[in-house]
Amino acid sequence: MTTKYKYIFVFFILIGFFANSQAKAEKECFEKVSRSIFKFNEGLDKAVIGPVARVYNKLPSKVREGAGNFTSNIATLLSIPNQILQGNIEGAGHSLGSFMVNTTVGIFGIGDPAGAFGIKDTKEDLSQTLGVYGVQNGCYFVLPVLGPTTARDAISMVGDTFLDPFATMTWRQKEVLNNTGKKMDYIAVKGTAAVDFRADNDKNFESLRYEGFGPFNTALIIETLTDNKNRSASSIRTVLQKNGGRLGETGSTSHMFNHCGIIHIKKNEISEEEVFELAINAGAKDCYIYSEFHEIITKKEDFYKIKTELEKSIDSFSYSAIEWRAISNLNLNKDQRKKMVELSNTLVDLDDVQTVFTNVYLDN
Repeated sequence: MTTKYKYIFVFFILIGFFANSQAKAEKECFEKVSRSIFKFNEGLDKAVIGPVARVYNKLPSKVREGAGNFTSNIATLLSIPNQILQGNIEGAGHSLGSFMVNTTVGIFGIGDPAGAFGIKDTKEDLSQTLGVYGVQNGCYFVLPVLGPTTARDAISMVGDTFLDPFATMTWRQKEVLNNTGKKMDYIAVKGTAAVDFRADNDKNFESLRYEGFGPFNTALIIETLTDNKNRSASSIRTVLQKNGGRLGETGSTSHMFNHCGIIHIKKNEISEEEVFELAINAGAKDCYIYSEFHEIITKKEDFYKIKTELEKSIDSFSYSAIEWRAISNLNLNKDQRKKMVELSNTLVDLDDVQTVFTNVYLDN
């Protein structure tokens, strides 16, 4: 490994382990730095990546489909060693079979005959492998260009370059196989995959809110990001019906919630008197004291203004977001809460669902 790559490797490992050490204490680390990097990424996307993706989207659909298949087929190579490490030998066999069929019959992966033949491969990486062995995600932060990530993912980005056969055959070929190496092949394939992913996300997605009822007369608000509202509504309706609930009309449950901003500050950051004073001066709606953190509640429209004001005095927040907070919560027994947790998890697992809010304390 060259000195340059050693430094990069050590950097990712250190940042990953440091962030992971903060995981139990907070959901976000390097918050101020992450905000700056996020703004940089937004500017880069607006100036370069977004326009490239829009040009890519204007290519004939067959060309885009072929490029997507090609990069997806190469990505299958990374799944094989990770599935073996996970003990999923059957999955590794399916991935290997898929790669071989698509590379030969599919002409270097441009086609996807493996899918037509029913040979399914599941994309796996080192982050998922570490998860199998109980390694937690750790807190999240933002990396330049790469975007939002977690401590576990940051470590895995480096580890995957040593597990990925395609990386070995291209940009690491010189050090591993003592050959010239083909770094541009690696960059071209990974770059195409990134543009294809960005172009796919450049479709007309819209944020939609669904309201409904769960079992035990519970109220639900389900936020989605979708390019097909009929698909979203159908999948949510099916899950609710299977769990003793139903999808409601717009406004059927939102009146039971306050749409507000939530900010959590660890108690060791600031005293009760100081946080109350800051909250009042910033224009917050309420301030509550809990065993491990202070909670500041704002009006939705004032959230970012108040958060910016608080940042002048607070180094970091353990949590901050705009939520639907129930005006009053139902008192369910342990078994009923367990069923509601299962319902919430099932809804969140749907592709289009982003967040689920309910009028039940699910963490008690």
